[in-house]
Amino acid sequence: MPHPNWSKTPHYVRKTWFNIYAAKETGQLPSLMQLYERTHRNKAGQFLDARSEQIFNDLVGHVEDRQTQHSTDGLPVTLSTLEVDKIYEEIIF
Repeated sequence: MPHPNWSKTPHYVRKTWFNIYAAKETGQLPSLMQLYERTHRNKAGQFLDARSEQIFNDLVGHVEDRQTQHSTDGLPVTLSTLEVDKIYEEIIF
């Protein structure tokens, strides 16, 4: 049965759809944060609304904080896609 809207779509279905979309668009699976940015900006590169921009900025801030926390010498550490996805899920869900 089709889902009437995105908010009523189960989480596991949304994640599957995102993965399918990402694989078709980029040829590889990006992080959920990269996919969020791509799906919440218009062709001019502007966010669709202020809420989308605020959520993305919160995500970027949390990722940067986590990178700094993992650092032993004060330099940022690159997080894996899985780690970025976990941060995304903490913020979004």
